[in-house]
Amino acid sequence: MKKNLIYLAVVIVLAILAWFFIFNQGTGSFGGDDKAFGVKDTASIGKIFLADLSGNKIEVERSGDGWVMDNGTPVRQEVMNTILLTFNQMEIKAPVAKSMFNKVIRDIAGNHIKVEVYTRGGKQIRSYFIGPIAANGRGNYMLVEGSKTPFELQIPGFDGFISSRFDMQIINWKDRTVFKYRPDNIAKLEVDYPRVPDSSFVIERSADGQYTFINRSTDVHQFNPEIGNYYLNQFKRLNCELYLDDKYKMDSLASQQPVCVMTVTDQDGNSRSAEVYYRPVSYRTKMQFTYEGKEINFDMDKYYAIINDGKDLSIIQNFVFGKLFIGPSYFYRQRGETPNVLIQDLMQDSEGETVDLME
Repeated sequence: MKKNLIYLAVVIVLAILAWFFIFNQGTGSFGGDDKAFGVKDTASIGKIFLADLSGNKIEVERSGDGWVMDNGTPVRQEVMNTILLTFNQMEIKAPVAKSMFNKVIRDIAGNHIKVEVYTRGGKQIRSYFIGPIAANGRGNYMLVEGSKTPFELQIPGFDGFISSRFDMQIINWKDRTVFKYRPDNIAKLEVDYPRVPDSSFVIERSADGQYTFINRSTDVHQFNPEIGNYYLNQFKRLNCELYLDDKYKMDSLASQQPVCVMTVTDQDGNSRSAEVYYRPVSYRTKMQFTYEGKEINFDMDKYYAIINDGKDLSIIQNFVFGKLFIGPSYFYRQRGETPNVLIQDLMQDSEGETVDLME
């Protein structure tokens, strides 16, 4: 009995030593370079390059406090947080079993995302392929470029697969900011409603902080500066919900009259605009009838918006922008009211004959 215990102890020690030398010392059947996937010090990363077999390529690089694409377009911070966290957390679970070796190699060759990671100084520190989902559905098979040994990698505690975090649709990487201005940097704000011109207005702010308010339709320029300042504060960070990769829809909308045009000009004279259009109802639209049972033809929760100098088509939410679609009367009172000009316009149309606002 005693000899059996000694023998078992020796076997366990040898197994531990074998595991240690193979996985940590790089002196076994594969070296340390074969296992170079994760990056613990993500602050040292300066550039990331991704490519897949469909021809999609994404290259992002640190710039100041954020990240930009190779064309200078800012990157969504949420996407970068996910990517960097993935680099930090993913771990090798095990090398691929011999019985699956050939199949996994073929699968990686036929379906992979190439990942290259560089330091802030431009030195490449990682280059590998993210292959198919592992058999247990909780990780991916991966292979270092130049290596012959694939591994199964996963993120501890994450019930999913690593490749899901590497979105190869470049449109989903783009920063979704529509407006981002401090109130003291807004020199001029123009809000125009082509369908409801009586509700259009302009707010100008001088360098000394004084406001000038212009009602487009009357000579009345009443203005409560506290409400005006509160309104301008809403432009600190306004994001779209998502971008649409739909050239046909983009061209169609660009040929029509928007229902609202918001233009912000900063103290340096730079302007940024959002052209807003009604969006037809769909089966997902929450409200399709008025309280009186009249059919509503356009979505009251979401709008189309053409932004970024007319380059991008986006969806914006009424929950975010609705408080900005107001008229001049909002600024006349001691306490502002928030009637939504666009919602009122849609509701009025539903009371009479159906009006096709997309014509």
